[in-house]
Amino acid sequence: MKFSFSDVRLVDVTKKKSWVTYKIEFDEPFSYKEGTVPKRVHYPKIYGGEYQIRLGSAKTLKERKILGEDLLALVLEDLQEGKDPKRKTEIEVAKIAVEKEKTNNVSYDSAIENMIKYHRWDNPSETQELTAVNAINFFNNQFRLYVTEINKLDDITKITKDDIVFYIARHNNPQGKVYLYPVDGKTYKIRTWTISTCISKIQTINYIFMPLVDKNIIPISPTVGISNLRKKLKRTATQKIFVKRHQIWTEEELVEFHIKGNTDENRLFYNVGLCCYHAFIRRSEILRMRLGMVDLQNKRFVIPSSITKSDRKYDTVVHIYLKFNQKLHDALELYINQQFGKDLNPEYRLFPAPEGNNIKYTYEEFRKDNRSSLFKHLDSSKTPYSLKHTGVTEYWNRQIDKGIHPNVIISKLMKKCRHSNTNETIKYLELELGLDVASKYEDDEDDE
Repeated sequence: MKFSFSDVRLVDVTKKKSWVTYKIEFDEPFSYKEGTVPKRVHYPKIYGGEYQIRLGSAKTLKERKILGEDLLALVLEDLQEGKDPKRKTEIEVAKIAVEKEKTNNVSYDSAIENMIKYHRWDNPSETQELTAVNAINFFNNQFRLYVTEINKLDDITKITKDDIVFYIARHNNPQGKVYLYPVDGKTYKIRTWTISTCISKIQTINYIFMPLVDKNIIPISPTVGISNLRKKLKRTATQKIFVKRHQIWTEEELVEFHIKGNTDENRLFYNVGLCCYHAFIRRSEILRMRLGMVDLQNKRFVIPSSITKSDRKYDTVVHIYLKFNQKLHDALELYINQQFGKDLNPEYRLFPAPEGNNIKYTYEEFRKDNRSSLFKHLDSSKTPYSLKHTGVTEYWNRQIDKGIHPNVIISKLMKKCRHSNTNETIKYLELELGLDVASKYEDDEDDE
């Protein structure tokens, strides 16, 4: 069906709900939906789903403008080629259905390989490394079980939207933290997910389907539109106050960590733990830090936003200053002297791999070396990253014992932990660390 078009434009890009619209006139009356009156002239709205673009998912106005311009260009290109974007999915489904009969099935393992190459996770950037590790582990160890259960390992193109909705909803079991289910004669434990985790897992699952859409193997990802599931999800036990998500080190474990970690052999791993414990450095940042980010004279870290998970908050790279105490100062000074000597190149990795001072330690290699050196001498099986949560917990308890008002403590922790707002800090303290924040406000009112 032939058509002419005009007035192609991007609408309301400053708002979260924005779209591309155009005027289109067909050579004969036409209706997009059954049951509606056919017309020759239409004014369609394209929100981006036809192109795997979601303008509403943008975190900042700048990002939304970029996505909007990309979507506008794609719509205009299709119109110029005689393709109506509003019918894009319909046409491609028919086309791909014919082509699919000529192609082999896409096995789960080959899909994972394609996903790794597509997202460049075989050689990820610093900011993508942790995402790559976590996503690959999820597909190998968790989602694989479900795909096995529904008998679609041989061809994941058969996975439907209903399959994924069922998978997400099952994890959102409000009856308990863990339940069991059998696969291939074995019984596996399934952990309950919070609503936010359910939504994030939908985004993770989409990683494996993106290459298939890009190569026209499937017309659209089965995850598209599932975010609306949020309204149907139920709050689970893990979202209630006082449920600790992170492990906290005991006093005895900390004493052993200091005794066995404070040695020449284990000084690198010991200092990684100390940075988490005293300065609340995040897991995603610790191995990205460089020597020039340590300011011993002023007892602080000077961290560029580009290596932090909050980088998207800023239009340009800014520097974040994190103060640290004398204990961490002395430990870092001793470590730096031992590790680097007089060669204090600011571009060296603060915690480098054994191959050289400018060689990046990957998360997997660090975990492996840490387990085989310092942590093999410890009775505790907790990770060095959990020392951050331990340090925050101790800071809260110390301040409360001193009689400091909860609002003051939360304000300080918001800055130390680099949260966006106090609500994020309260959620972290209550839901992640299991601290009884609410009752401290009640105690304060009782004193009055």
